[in-house]
Amino acid sequence: MAIRIPWNKFEAVVLLKAYLEVKQGNISRREAISMVSKKLRQKALLAGLEIDDIFRNENGISMQLSLMESLLEQKKIRLHKASKLFEEIVDLFQNNPSKISELLQEAEKYDISGNEKLKDQIFQFLDVTYVNGIVKGSQIEWNRFRRRFKELHEGKEIPKSIDLESLVSERAIEYNNRYYVISDIAKEQLIKVVDDLIGSGQKIFYYEELYERYVDFFEENHIFTADVLRLLLKKISPNFEYHKHYFVTEKKVRIEKEIRQLFSKSTCITYEQVKEKMPYISMKKIKQVLNSQEEFIWVRGNVYTTKDQIVLNETEVSMVKKLIETEVEEKGFSSMANQNFEVSVSLNPQLSEYAVREAFFQTYMSDCYDRRGNILYFKGRSLNVNELLRAFCSGKKEVTIAQLNKYETEITGCHHGRGISAAYDTMVRVDKEKFVCTDALAFDIAQTDWALSLFAMDNVIPLKAVTSFTSFPYIKGYGWNLYLLESFCRNYSKKYRFQSLFVNSKNVGAIYPANRNYNEYTDVMAEVVMKANIPLSFEDVGSFLCDNGYVARRTVAIGDVITRVQAMANQGG
Repeated sequence: MAIRIPWNKFEAVVLLKAYLEVKQGNISRREAISMVSKKLRQKALLAGLEIDDIFRNENGISMQLSLMESLLEQKKIRLHKASKLFEEIVDLFQNNPSKISELLQEAEKYDISGNEKLKDQIFQFLDVTYVNGIVKGSQIEWNRFRRRFKELHEGKEIPKSIDLESLVSERAIEYNNRYYVISDIAKEQLIKVVDDLIGSGQKIFYYEELYERYVDFFEENHIFTADVLRLLLKKISPNFEYHKHYFVTEKKVRIEKEIRQLFSKSTCITYEQVKEKMPYISMKKIKQVLNSQEEFIWVRGNVYTTKDQIVLNETEVSMVKKLIETEVEEKGFSSMANQNFEVSVSLNPQLSEYAVREAFFQTYMSDCYDRRGNILYFKGRSLNVNELLRAFCSGKKEVTIAQLNKYETEITGCHHGRGISAAYDTMVRVDKEKFVCTDALAFDIAQTDWALSLFAMDNVIPLKAVTSFTSFPYIKGYGWNLYLLESFCRNYSKKYRFQSLFVNSKNVGAIYPANRNYNEYTDVMAEVVMKANIPLSFEDVGSFLCDNGYVARRTVAIGDVITRVQAMANQGG
């Protein structure tokens, strides 16, 4: 009968480490119990001890893990009390964590008591022969391993009492359901590489960037992916702080802070200059930080500065603040594009006017105002872009497409035709480039509808189907064209309407009788496609609609049209 063997400090730190892994969510409690049981039983066998089925089995480990938890989390367990050894180990963890790291390293040495030579042979054999790893949980694979080991070591067998998988799992890297053994020499070289880089001032390392920089070294040592590198680093350098895509040398190290420090020696910095100073941070992350953090201000191209690098003239700031506050109070919004920052711009010759305006907003306005493009409005209130665009058009005798696009960009940061759409609601488009106020011209609505009926009659037709304006009534000061006709159909005609997929300057869209109540433009296109009796393929329908001026290009809407035609056919028209 095997004697009862007391726990030792090496076993206790293994249990402590397992609990911490569970608490951090790295493994489940069940997995931790199974792993510790296998590990401690294997240690005993390797040390030449005689053990029975009860020794460090999963039931016992489960209870001991609860006792360790009770000490760490200061919980009370009624039936059992943690041993003095466990109390000492927890005290070390809380007050002298470096000693725990030493004990864990010693525990690795403890693994090989009495069988160091055999264990070295096993791991060397794995390192050389199983370059692509060995399958986890495959008894067939481990039996094959034993046979190959015996063949290459002159008949020497690995004792059956040794649980090979448990033994290997302690040192190997587990990735994609395989175990990878990395040599001690490779580990030492990797530690030296990282230590040298830290010595040169690097604090943040993205695994992919580090891997790419030393890819030859990693491949030579059977480290074939950045994920394996990450797992290996966590195993051999547990003191670093590890994240999904990168690790940092100290807990308080943050990417934003490290980039900010670069500006202490330079007013402006580019993406490339940050990358040069911090080669192990991905360019994608550098761009993300500079673009998303308010403290970094875009200057031009790929150039950035920080808010505290920008000098603002106090008198100018005071004047602009007052103007903005007054406008927002009266109109509900104010445009920074209309404010004068001439003095402040002259004080910052290296920077753009945009950067000066941005610094002004971040420093003086962001607490009380929200912003969309250059438009400021009270924080927490909504801003109706369409109303602003219509207000921009209101009262103007004429406005150009370029002016509409510029103003939309000021408000939203880009233009997608919303300015043109707002102009169609409040003005008349007289040509490709210009809208005029509704008072600038007078339509003879009845005569114009009659002339249009010569082309449309009671049908849906593309705008481009109107190829002559000889029958259309005279308008003083303006000549008929498709842009003017579109405006007429949108807002004046009694008999016809106009729709298109998007507002455009290509005369693309459809005219149809006003008594047709289409829910959306897809229904308009579906009707003309059905009447055309063409094959309902994306290519055929897309070509028909493009060639006849119903759409400017093939879009996903073509698929919706086909679906609608099929539904109409099933309903009998």
